[in-house]
Amino acid sequence: MTTTLQKVGIWVMAIAAAAFIGSTMMPITSHAAKIDTGLGDFQDATQLGEEDLKKTIGEIVKVVLGFLGIIAVLIVLWAGFLWMTATGNEDQITKAKGILVGGLIGLLIVLSAYAITKFVLDEFGQASGTEFNF
Repeated sequence: MTTTLQKVGIWVMAIAAAAFIGSTMMPITSHAAKIDTGLGDFQDATQLGEEDLKKTIGEIVKVVLGFLGIIAVLIVLWAGFLWMTATGNEDQITKAKGILVGGLIGLLIVLSAYAITKFVLDEFGQASGTEFNF
């Protein structure tokens, strides 16, 4: 038998997966001038975007880290709800504290991953003379 927390987790993961897949499947258009590379017919036939690969990867990383941050915040909110509805039950308070600590650690990891990724990509961009959209 699944618990309410497992049901909520399944729904959150399903919504996150659907949103991630939907956002990556959208056609990407570029405002830059077209350069004739001989791939125009191929791009028209496959309907691939003309965006730079670095920019696309940066967008994907931002989306993934955003979803992970949302999940971590939801876990913290769930722990707070459990704690507030414990009505003095020490076992439930201990469980809520454990979930809260885990959620906060997860949120810290996601924020650290974002900061490290942004720093590294900015430094690589400056060193190579290109700009990452992150």
